[in-house]
Amino acid sequence: MSTYNGFKALDSSAEYFFVITQNNSFGPPDAAYCSAVRDSFNLTMPVLYDPSGTFASDVGGGNNAWSFAISEGSVLEGRGQYGSAYNSNKALVESLLAP
Repeated sequence: MSTYNGFKALDSSAEYFFVITQNNSFGPPDAAYCSAVRDSFNLTMPVLYDPSGTFASDVGGGNNAWSFAISEGSVLEGRGQYGSAYNSNKALVESLLAP
């Protein structure tokens, strides 16, 4: 995924995760489903799954298709539903990683 590689090029210590909060039936995901998603999209970043919905609840997002920018020290810098927020969060992450 080019965004992941781009972020890593800006700062090799930065991490970028793909978090799956529900399966294709809107139920809790499991490891097999998440592996299939990872393989289907050729994801190179770590893929995490959250069957309890704790992550989305803790950062104030809903299920599926959210973008979050979390900086060092677990500071939530930005969030938004996937789509228009993706570009603004991408720019935010790039600015946080800039030297």
